[in-house]
Amino acid sequence: MAFVNTVPVFASSSKVAVDAQTCFLNTKNSRKVGSFKAASTKFEAAAAPAVFSVSASAERVAEKATTFGRALAAFVAAAGISFAGVSQANAEGLTFDQLNSANYLKLKGTGISNTCPTLGASARGNISLEKGKEYYLTDLCIQPTEILVKAESLQKGKGEEFQPTRLVTRATYTIDKVEGPIFVDSDNQVTFVEKDGFDYQALTVKLPGGELVPMLFTVKELIAKAPVSDGGISPATNLKGSFAVPSYRMGNFLDPKGRGLATGYDFAHALPAADQEELAKENDKQNITREGQISLQVVRVDGATGEIAGVWESSQPGDDDLGSKNPKPVKLSGVWYARVNDSNPAL
Repeated sequence: MAFVNTVPVFASSSKVAVDAQTCFLNTKNSRKVGSFKAASTKFEAAAAPAVFSVSASAERVAEKATTFGRALAAFVAAAGISFAGVSQANAEGLTFDQLNSANYLKLKGTGISNTCPTLGASARGNISLEKGKEYYLTDLCIQPTEILVKAESLQKGKGEEFQPTRLVTRATYTIDKVEGPIFVDSDNQVTFVEKDGFDYQALTVKLPGGELVPMLFTVKELIAKAPVSDGGISPATNLKGSFAVPSYRMGNFLDPKGRGLATGYDFAHALPAADQEELAKENDKQNITREGQISLQVVRVDGATGEIAGVWESSQPGDDDLGSKNPKPVKLSGVWYARVNDSNPAL
């Protein structure tokens, strides 16, 4: 994920130059918190898969898991933000404790709050899960680093293809604090059931041709499973499952002609009745819940703290404008983090 002119670009590339002065600011119109004198820091961006697949090589997975960490560490060093234990040598990003210890003034305007915690490369252990006991997964953070949308190619004759996009909404696109029970079921599968948290983000991206594509990035009602590995969870664990994708708009939303699902006109004002059949989809709003798929590949595990981190890929539909349009297929990928607890810490 490259940040150009302070606007995040979700695109595939081999090398991206990131200016620490503008990295992680929300938009090009955002107020800059300070003037940071630092040279550009170059880092390797993770290559996007040509075909949506979760069977990436271990080298590619490890590289993708640390991409944001390198950029974040460079930004922190350039900005002069002081976190205990963070230095230029720490290219893995900020840990859970370091992020939680930072106050509002340190994070304000930096975009760091929109990033997930990381684990060091040495975290290669495992977490044992006892069959018949219910554990609790908390602080699940899912951060996109790439968003591809299937649309008509700009090249004549190529048809539809997945294209890189540019984020046009603010830097609040990360799902965070998701939690739910995790256990080993009767089929000897590690099972996670999503119950609560900030489990969706409304965002809009722009295609290379200029078309805007809104979507509700979410993991609502996620049920993900994986075979037990090393007695529980290990770097070989790959949680796969489906989730619900609610409508981007709610019932009280009115379109430009005043039509809505729960309120507003039943039809476009002053249009002749003869056109109602053609305008049926626009007039009759529908709140349709669709389905998405996700794969959460574990890359690093700290058995002592219960922390796990890795990379993920998902596919889901975009916005359908309350049933009036066909939603565009969307593929997302990035990094994630979570903590496994013996029980629900809130109880």
